[in-house]
Amino acid sequence: WGLQQSLTLRQQMRRLCEVYRHHVEVNKVRIQETEQKLDLLRRDFLSDVNAAVAQAGYALVFEADGLNCVVRNLKEASREVHHRVTAEAQSASVEAREISLLQRDVEMLSGKFRERQETLRHGAYSDLTQIRDEALKKV
Repeated sequence: WGLQQSLTLRQQMRRLCEVYRHHVEVNKVRIQETEQKLDLLRRDFLSDVNAAVAQAGYALVFEADGLNCVVRNLKEASREVHHRVTAEAQSASVEAREISLLQRDVEMLSGKFRERQETLRHGAYSDLTQIRDEALKKV
């Protein structure tokens, strides 16, 4: 009777070991499946992030192009004003004092244009930097 009881305990222990090994294998498979799903989720997330960054960059390109167009228009308008004032000053028979005042006005307008152009350029740069930072924060 003692030998038979010892055999059944061994058999039970073997059976428990087999069940344990089976559960270990099942858990290994589950871990591998979970890791694969996690890798897929990471790839999807990175794709979404890259798409969002690309879209924000695309918008920034159009914003920069629009600002560049505004700067070119301001530059052209400044040239037009400069030429017009210069032509009026040369064609009109005004006293030397009036001519010098007009020339100072032209120089002042040119200086204001440069200041405005620099202000726009700096503002555009800081706006674009802020938009990029906000896009990166969202990502």
